[in-house]
Amino acid sequence: MSCLTFCCFEKMLAQPYETVGVGTGIWSSFEFNSCGNGCSQTGLFNVIGGHSGVSFAPDGSYYFFHALGIDGTRINLLDLTTGFTITMYTIPPIYLLSGFVAVSNTVFYSMDGPSDGTSIYRIDVVSNSITNLGETGYPAKSDMCLYNGNFYFISPDPSGLVQVDTANPANSSFLLTIPEPPPPWGEYLGITASPFCNTLLVTERTDTWDNTFLLLNLLDGSLTNLCNAEFHVFGISSILEHANPAPCDVMLDLDCDDSNGVVPFDCLDIDGVVITDSDIGLFADALLTEITITIAPPIPDAPNEFLIYTGSIPNIDPVGSGTSSITLINAGGATFQDFKDALQLIVYQNISQQPTPGLRTIEVQFTTESGAMSNIAEYYIEVEELGHVVVDLGPDQQVCEGTNVLIDAGNPGATYAWSTGDATQTITVDQSGQYIVTVTDGVNCPGMDTVLLEVLPNIDVSLAGDTYICDNESATLIVQTDTPFTLDIEIQADPGSSFVFNGVTDDFTFIDLPTEETTYTITSVTSSQPACITLSDSVHTVEVFPSYIFEVDTSLCDGDSIWLGYFWESGAGTYENMLQTFDGCDSFVTTYITILPAIQIAIDSTTCNASEAGVFVTHLNNPNGCDTVVTTTVILLTLDTTFLMTSSCNIEEVGMT
Repeated sequence: MSCLTFCCFEKMLAQPYETVGVGTGIWSSFEFNSCGNGCSQTGLFNVIGGHSGVSFAPDGSYYFFHALGIDGTRINLLDLTTGFTITMYTIPPIYLLSGFVAVSNTVFYSMDGPSDGTSIYRIDVVSNSITNLGETGYPAKSDMCLYNGNFYFISPDPSGLVQVDTANPANSSFLLTIPEPPPPWGEYLGITASPFCNTLLVTERTDTWDNTFLLLNLLDGSLTNLCNAEFHVFGISSILEHANPAPCDVMLDLDCDDSNGVVPFDCLDIDGVVITDSDIGLFADALLTEITITIAPPIPDAPNEFLIYTGSIPNIDPVGSGTSSITLINAGGATFQDFKDALQLIVYQNISQQPTPGLRTIEVQFTTESGAMSNIAEYYIEVEELGHVVVDLGPDQQVCEGTNVLIDAGNPGATYAWSTGDATQTITVDQSGQYIVTVTDGVNCPGMDTVLLEVLPNIDVSLAGDTYICDNESATLIVQTDTPFTLDIEIQADPGSSFVFNGVTDDFTFIDLPTEETTYTITSVTSSQPACITLSDSVHTVEVFPSYIFEVDTSLCDGDSIWLGYFWESGAGTYENMLQTFDGCDSFVTTYITILPAIQIAIDSTTCNASEAGVFVTHLNNPNGCDTVVTTTVILLTLDTTFLMTSSCNIEEVGMT
C-alpha cells in the first residue's frame, strides 16, 4: 500500500455546504491512498459565499458556482494557490442550477436544482448563451461529473446513478440503484471521477455536518466506505474527470494500510487466523469470475495446515475448503463487496500437534470476466513455536472380551477432548478401536496421543468323546470349540504319539485305536488371528476293557440239558454264543456238547411181606459221570399159612415167629 499524495495523485477540492450564520466556506484538498480506503484532508482557504457546484476544466483550471441569491449565480475561477477568484460568467436568477461540469474554460453543463425540474443546460460563456437541452426525467440532488466522456449525477428519487445523454437528455439512463442514505440528513452531495478502476468518488452527508467519502462501483453499484471528512463537504472535483479513457489498474491489496504486517499464529489459535485485513483494496476492469487463495509452498505441515471457508456469502461458491487452496467462484450476481466479504471468511489453520515455526505466505489473485488477472497479493502469517502438553496413553493393548480397560491421559487439571466425546482425564472402555485424546492446558500447544485397543474374542477349546472302549474297538474323540476363525491344535496321547490338526473351524472329530488306558492332552492351540484361548477341558482319558473268546467242551448225560446264553440245550453239537462282560464288552463262547449214554438196570423179585412190595428206583454213579438207574420191582406173593410146631431147649428160641 502506498499513499497517493497531492504531488503524485490528483488533488480533490471540496467546497462545504454553507453554514448558517457563518457565510464562509473552507476549501480543502484531499489525499487518498492507493487502495481507496483512507484519506486525509487539508484546509486551504476560506471563500465567502454560497456554493452549489465545483469542476476542473481540462487544463486544470478550477471553477465553482457562487450563489448570489436574487442576483443570480456566478461561475467563478478559483486560483488554487492564492484562493483568489475571478468571475467568468453570471447566470440570471431565473435559472436555479445546481452542480456543473467544465468541459472547457468557456463551456459548462449544469442541471436544475433538486426541486426545480430535471433539465440539462449548456452554458456557453463566449456566446453568452444558456441552452435547455431537455429533461432527463430524473431529479438531481448531487453535483455533476464526467467519467470516461460520460456525464453522471445521483438522483434521490429513485436513489441511483443517472448517466446523462447531453445530445438527447430524454435518452438518459438510470444506470445503478444506490441504497438510500439514512434519514433525516442523509443525502449524496459530491461526485467526481476516481483514480480507481470503474469507480466514482461520492460524498454522503450522514448528519448535520458529518460527511463520508464513498467509492461507487460502476459495475455492480456497490459502495465502499473510504473515510470520514473533517469538514462538511458538498462538491468535489478531480482533473481525472477529463481522462478518457479513465485510469483502470486491475489491483488487489489485502492490507491497504499495512496495519497488520505479519500476523502471528500459534497452536492456541484454535479458530485459525483470517488471511486478509478488513481494508481490502480491489479494483477491476470487469466483474469478477473467481478469486484463488493459496498457501504458497513450501507447506511443511501439510496436510495439517490448510485454508477454511468459515461462512456463507450469497452468489459465492467456495471450492477447496480444507485444502491449501480455495477458489471463490461467482455463482451469478456476486458483487465486489461480496468477494471482499468472502475473503474475510477464509482463515489459515494448522492442526499439527507441534506446528513448524516460520513464515507462511498467502497468495491471492482474481480473474475478471474480460480474462484480466490481478496482481498476486500477499498476506503473511508467522507460525510461532510453543511447547506442547506431553500426553502418553501407553502402548497399544490387547485384552480379552469382557475386560474393562482404564485409559489415563494424565495432566490433572487440564482440558480433555476424547474421540469418544468424553471430557475427563480417564475413560473406561471395553470395545476395540483407536482412542484419541487432545489435552489442553491453555499455556502450551495441545498434546495428543492415540492408543489402539484390540478386544480379542474368547475362544473355548475342550476335549471330549468316548471315556471307555472294549479291546479292539476304536475311540472317537471330539475337539469342541466356538472359534470364529481357524485353529491349529496339537494333542498328545499317553501312551502313544501326538496328533496335529490344522485349520480347525468348528467341533472336530478324530479316531484312535488305543490298546490300553490312554490319556489325551491338548498341548498347543494356535489361532490364525489374535484371540484369548481357554482350555476348559484339555485332558481326556479313555479306558480299554478286555473282550473274551472261549471254547468249551462238555458232555451231557443222555436226558440232561445245559443253559447256554439264552436257551437250555440237551442235544449233542456245537453251540456259539455272544455274551457281554460286566463292563459291557462282547465275549464269544463256543460250546461243544457230547451226549453220554445212561445205564438202565431192571431187577425183579418177590416178597411175602406186603411192606416190601413195590417198584424201587436207585441212581448210581457210573465211571463216566452219568447216572445208572436201577429199577427193582418187588412182587408180593399170595399168603400160604402153615403152622409148624417145634421145640427148643434154649429159652431164647422159644416163641412164635
